[in-house]
Amino acid sequence: MKTTILILVFSSLCCSMFSQGPTLTKQNTGPQPGDVFVGLYADTTGISIGASGANHLWDYSNLIIGATKNEEDYTTNDTSGFPAATASYYYSAGMENVIKVDTAEYSVLGELNHPVPYMAPVTTMIYSYPQKIFSYPFNFSDEITNPFVGLILPYYQSIPATYRNGISATFADGWGTLLLPSKTFTNVLRVKIIEDYTDSIVTTNPPHDTLMNVHKEQYLWYDGINKNPLLKILLTPGINNKIIKSILVAEGFNGINNLSDCKIEFNLYPNPADNHSMLTVTTTERVIVSISILDMTGIEMVKLTAQTFNLGTSFVPIDFGTLPGGLYFVKCESSLGSVVKKIILR
Repeated sequence: MKTTILILVFSSLCCSMFSQGPTLTKQNTGPQPGDVFVGLYADTTGISIGASGANHLWDYSNLIIGATKNEEDYTTNDTSGFPAATASYYYSAGMENVIKVDTAEYSVLGELNHPVPYMAPVTTMIYSYPQKIFSYPFNFSDEITNPFVGLILPYYQSIPATYRNGISATFADGWGTLLLPSKTFTNVLRVKIIEDYTDSIVTTNPPHDTLMNVHKEQYLWYDGINKNPLLKILLTPGINNKIIKSILVAEGFNGINNLSDCKIEFNLYPNPADNHSMLTVTTTERVIVSISILDMTGIEMVKLTAQTFNLGTSFVPIDFGTLPGGLYFVKCESSLGSVVKKIILR
């Protein structure tokens, strides 16, 4: 049976003109609440990681892209137990990472386990030593290695506590040209992230009993323009120690992630929300903006009065009224373009 590749596609990607790859910063790699990264899976047959080094050519122009989507929604859903957190996101079924992103670094503070998505977590992993992904600014040949240590706090007292001890390493190990099926990107930076950790259950004798040892590798290609990588190759452990390979590519899917072309942007907080949320609108000039709320099929459920926004950032409270809980889309339209973001009503 063929495994699959996860391919993330974004619109209007541009190429950086700097040599040695772009410089990675909070602005171009740091997810914030309201960001949504959408991807597609594709066939992994015959796909390799490629070489490291300077001025390299990575040719993935023959990737076969499927129709199955993957999506990461960055919110502040379950960050109350993490005072330093700036966002959280689901990275697999029922599993949610809590992160901190500021001008100095991008770190993982812990994770939550939700057997039922968006319901209360059954276990909470809090890192006493966070896992640092990036230390900003991050350039070609830079390297970060740091330990991360966590304690799982189970929701049910009958479940024993679990410790996690690991090492995380991030390397900017290559730069060059990336060929994807629809476009060629010059001067991209490749980042390699390795995680090795051990989860141990707390017992009396011996004090810790190993549950599992995990090794993960990620290879990410960034252009310095889009927050999400243009391409992500993941190597993760599967059943019977089989390595599962998947890939995530970014070329043309979601305009909200394109930092160079967006002339109007907005964020929603909180998200998920009850029946009220705050809309933060940023524009590059004075403009009239029409705001509407759509259901999952794109039907307009609520249309707010059009407002004039000055250059810069403005704040607009949104009342969702009697709309039942579920998934909706908030759409902002203006002469500068339109942007759509997802919101979940509880």
